[in-house]
Amino acid sequence: MKALIPLLLGAWLTALFWPYAHAGGYLHPAILALTPLLLSTAELWPHWALRVLHWAMVLWGELALAWNVAAPWHLLGQVIGGGVRKLLELPIQDWNQLSAHLAAPLILAGGFLGWLLFRQCRGYRQAIALAVLGAFIIAVNHVFWQLPGNGPLAAYLLLSGAILAVFHNQRLAAGAYRLPRPKTHYVLWGVALAAPVAIGFQMPAQAATDPLGLFSGASVLARLSGGGTAITGYGAGVTNIGHSLTASRAPVFIAKTAKPEYWQAAIYTHFNGSSWSNTGPVSSYDAIPSNESSLLPLIAAPFAGSLMTETVHATIVDASSTPLTTLFYAGTPTKFSVEATVHPRSERFRAQGVSRYSLSALMPDYGATGLATTPFTSPPPGLAADLQIPANESPQVKKLALRVTRGTVGPWQAANAIKHYLDTHYRYSYHVTPASGNVVNHFLFVDRQGYCDQFSTTFIMMMRALKVPARWVVGYAPGTWDPTKHGYMVRAVDAHSWAEIWIKGQGWVPFDPTPGFHFTLNTVSPAGQRPIITPAGVLSHPTNTAKPPNLKPAAAPHIHHPGGPSGVTVTKQHRAKPKVALLVRLTVAAIVAAIILAGIGLARWKNRLPLEAKIWRQMQGHAHRKLGIRVPIAQSPRQWGKAWVRYFPEDAQEVWPMVLLMEAAFYRHKPLDARERETLHSLWMELKRSRRRGA
Repeated sequence: MKALIPLLLGAWLTALFWPYAHAGGYLHPAILALTPLLLSTAELWPHWALRVLHWAMVLWGELALAWNVAAPWHLLGQVIGGGVRKLLELPIQDWNQLSAHLAAPLILAGGFLGWLLFRQCRGYRQAIALAVLGAFIIAVNHVFWQLPGNGPLAAYLLLSGAILAVFHNQRLAAGAYRLPRPKTHYVLWGVALAAPVAIGFQMPAQAATDPLGLFSGASVLARLSGGGTAITGYGAGVTNIGHSLTASRAPVFIAKTAKPEYWQAAIYTHFNGSSWSNTGPVSSYDAIPSNESSLLPLIAAPFAGSLMTETVHATIVDASSTPLTTLFYAGTPTKFSVEATVHPRSERFRAQGVSRYSLSALMPDYGATGLATTPFTSPPPGLAADLQIPANESPQVKKLALRVTRGTVGPWQAANAIKHYLDTHYRYSYHVTPASGNVVNHFLFVDRQGYCDQFSTTFIMMMRALKVPARWVVGYAPGTWDPTKHGYMVRAVDAHSWAEIWIKGQGWVPFDPTPGFHFTLNTVSPAGQRPIITPAGVLSHPTNTAKPPNLKPAAAPHIHHPGGPSGVTVTKQHRAKPKVALLVRLTVAAIVAAIILAGIGLARWKNRLPLEAKIWRQMQGHAHRKLGIRVPIAQSPRQWGKAWVRYFPEDAQEVWPMVLLMEAAFYRHKPLDARERETLHSLWMELKRSRRRGA
């Protein structure tokens, strides 16, 4: 039973560790979540050196699985330094947006430190303290970073009860037939149970999920979560935004590109308060594939003609059970490898069902200065449709937009101000309550929660209230890097919507107002540099945090919002090694040196002790490991012997002579002679050997 306690503690910590591993973006989250349990198996080794080797192998193996490559030692310092530096740059509430490659070694380090804490749990009080602490951490993670909380909390509390039951039985076996029941225990347990329940009642209900595929079809899930629930993914009804969603991780396609991209399907301009559509005459034409390269876009270029462009190439491979009928694309397409029907008004490309296609597209280099400094201007008459506001929209929407953007001088600044307001005042949730009228009114002033459709539509209506043309874009977020497929796996849960705003001199500029999502733009500054434009403004230099050097790209996001990209783009550049990485290396070296010096000092100190003192310390440690109890220094050898014989009566022949010799060493004036010391040492060695055979 005692050998199972470390495994039980490892499973306990695994329940606490599980939300971090499943937060998003990791290659093998199920295996990564088992890190504490795998670390706990090291306690089965008898020697500390074997345990340390076991821990190192587990951590190294988990990191290799997370990166899908055996990372060289010399890169660890740089990657960890980059992760720490990125955490310091991000606000605390945005830590869940850290790239999966950078976050993997950090959460593994956190799991290891957690295990070093949990393995010290030896009794009732420690177990209760860890139970309360763990429940609090899960609740905070769920509320603050929206990490999974329901299942982990239930598992954690159930395992807490099991561990307390084990310690209860141990104390009964040791003779403590009347366990103390201090009032603090009841208070702590009450807090551990009441706090998550109270937080849960304050949070909105969530739409039903079917992670194991136990239910057939969406109708069952809809009945479980209330009417109006749909499954995530691009398809019929995608323009209706007033219902809840159920997350589906069904694969849709694999995008083979140099870096993560947003995959556009169509744009819409007319909003009636509950759904999007396009008005006006409908036209289409067929685009025939050609082997010749072309720089002429298949649709009207949405960006200004004065902007520089670069051509990107991508290959889309169907990963679903049905062929693709919508051709998803990034940028402005100039060529498809398959025949497509082009709908210019919605910028949509249809096909007769394909399993694979490639495309070439133009990506504009926006002017960094122009984006940041272009003032509000009167839009051209041809963009009147992109200023339409439904008749049932509340005047409070315009008042709110004016208040939020007070002090801004142009559309880009206003867009950032509105995004910041939505980020800090509204929650991301797949569950929304039915709106009796206008969805934007309901989202802003009643429900105050929603997913990408509510955030993007509200953003567009607020921008239009400022006389800035804006339109709605629907498609898929970049997805998650899959090294086995050599591309980004896009799933139904990655279905997404965002906005485009019109800025004079730039044209239509993509902008993602949903919390946790960032549309990264290519920009050119006057000095010829290529900074990255983010919703926070203009960055003077690009950052490169999506992947460690010389490793496979994995810009998969580390965020909870399913399918939410971190917006971190791999930018090729040569730069000096960061000072933070050097600092981390020096710190690690200093810690290792301190541990070695401490070990040398401890060994020298132990060598100065007399033999009987060394054996007494070993007896105490052995009792702690074998009996699961601590024998304080103040207790006598006779008390130690009684406790040992109570558990192992067959050892009485060795225990009591050894106890008599220890008492003689401690209490008589004459020290032990050489023969007595040899006898004491022999008895102790025989006792340890018998315990090893008995174990």
